[in-house]
Amino acid sequence: MKWQDNAGFSLIELLAVVGIFMLLATISVIAWGSFGPTMALNGAAEGLGDSLELCMHKAATQKNEYFVLLNYRKTPYRTQDRMTLQFPANSYILADDDGWDPPVCGSGTGSGTRQYNLHTMYNGDAPEFRADWIPDDPNHSVNWRNNNLIESREVFRGPIRLGKGVFFQTIESITNTPARIVFSYRQPSMYWHGQNIPTNRPIASSERREEPVKIYLSDIRYKPGVTSKDNKAHLRVVRVTAQKVEVYRPA
Repeated sequence: MKWQDNAGFSLIELLAVVGIFMLLATISVIAWGSFGPTMALNGAAEGLGDSLELCMHKAATQKNEYFVLLNYRKTPYRTQDRMTLQFPANSYILADDDGWDPPVCGSGTGSGTRQYNLHTMYNGDAPEFRADWIPDDPNHSVNWRNNNLIESREVFRGPIRLGKGVFFQTIESITNTPARIVFSYRQPSMYWHGQNIPTNRPIASSERREEPVKIYLSDIRYKPGVTSKDNKAHLRVVRVTAQKVEVYRPA
């Protein structure tokens, strides 16, 4: 007797396979809804921590100052070279605060070299520094270099967005909510100020805060004002000192 080989699948078998795929897709959606925001929050916190460590390292090795500008809301920023930059909400900027005329191959006409001495640091009569002199500019009375302000070419990286569904949080007072965190090769090697100080002017010596600073990030499931342990699971803290940067989940 010869058996007939019927190729293909029956309708019941096809329906069973489709049902399995639908079940797996449902489970995946539920799992992503539970763990997706946490993964995004962890990634944003670690990314901000890495950026702060990068600025700390560059300030020390390049004998310069770098700072991080935190944008809690959409903000237009008027730079020192009279350009307006649009900074989106929940983003941050890394600034190379060198105040130096860039080379000809860049956007300026200067040598692009830095001279670390008293002349260049304090607006002395150094030929390499004259390109940055603007006698009528208010910065002539302070250091054009390392003045805590941004020229358009001093944007080292950014704006860097925290990511979809991740936000800066104001947990403490406005005074204790950081706006600019500065890393320097001089003392103090790290200082910052709260959101009560405008970011469009240099930081006065009396406004410099040298104690550790905390930056709070949350995901879309965080409920402001709720102090339960479950709610704090949707919060991350980036703690910055002059020596290190820590990222952790509050207890």
